[in-house]
Amino acid sequence: LLSMLLMCELLTYGIERSAAGWGDWVVHLGCDAILNQRAVDAILFHCARESRLVALSPLSKPRARRVAQGAVLPGLTRTANSVEGGVPTMFAWVPAMAEVIRAGEAYGMLHLMYNRQRVVAPIPPCFLVVPNELERSVGFPMEHTPPGTEMTSFALRCAQAGVTFSWLDGGVHVPIVPGVFALFRDRVRDHAGNLFLMGEGSALEPRVQTLLAVLCVSSGFAKIAPILTAVSPLVIHMPGQAAFGLACVVGVTSALVHFMYALGFYMTSGARHLARGPAGYILYWILFALTLALVPLFSAFELVAMIVSIFQAPQLKSG
Repeated sequence: LLSMLLMCELLTYGIERSAAGWGDWVVHLGCDAILNQRAVDAILFHCARESRLVALSPLSKPRARRVAQGAVLPGLTRTANSVEGGVPTMFAWVPAMAEVIRAGEAYGMLHLMYNRQRVVAPIPPCFLVVPNELERSVGFPMEHTPPGTEMTSFALRCAQAGVTFSWLDGGVHVPIVPGVFALFRDRVRDHAGNLFLMGEGSALEPRVQTLLAVLCVSSGFAKIAPILTAVSPLVIHMPGQAAFGLACVVGVTSALVHFMYALGFYMTSGARHLARGPAGYILYWILFALTLALVPLFSAFELVAMIVSIFQAPQLKSG
């Protein structure tokens, strides 16, 4: 509860004390995001385009400036403007590879969602570009915002008010979570916060809560597919068309989950940042293959975190 109040109070304090006025933009980068040239160019392009479109819109059909967000990438390798970064030890590669699913979700589901100018799912906690007048009007209510969901709650409340969204063609890097247990705690906190947003104490409308619940539940069931695919050689297969159809559904779902991890690894890491010369490419493909091989384990990790969050959510509500 203290962290929830502190973050919301800081955001509210920043809104009240800011000298920004109408026509200005607010860029939320979090406390540890690392900018790069492409991300800066994407922000400038979005701000210039939206301001220009608003200025050229006719009086009969006025246009409001859109909220935009880009991808948030785990810092597997050093970025161009970061002296420090990357994975510190070999043992830290396992949780680091598990985190690439966030980049895969960003360039998959979130990209598609923002292209349709809507928000119906949890979003990353940083790299959000917001018109200043919109942030002042929507705000960050402390009693309805669990820790870690400040940006998700803000975006969903904007969506239910009719605000449209845009996608930034760029991404920022964030440090990887150090250790498996720390990553598990973060996943439990994120899932518990999303469950809180679906409850009675949320500021969201029932329609928005229903869409959020459907997406979170379907994402949780999708994590079962790679686990079933991994253990399928060890079980007895039942004959029949129904069993064949079920196997096809599980196989396609498992392939999509593997594709999200592959996409996240490709967008997050680079061979030239791992090592110099051919050794970098060899290490890159070894880590890429290892990431795909460990997808059933990562899926079980995410599924357990989601189940544990069910018991953690009431503590947020009572706090």
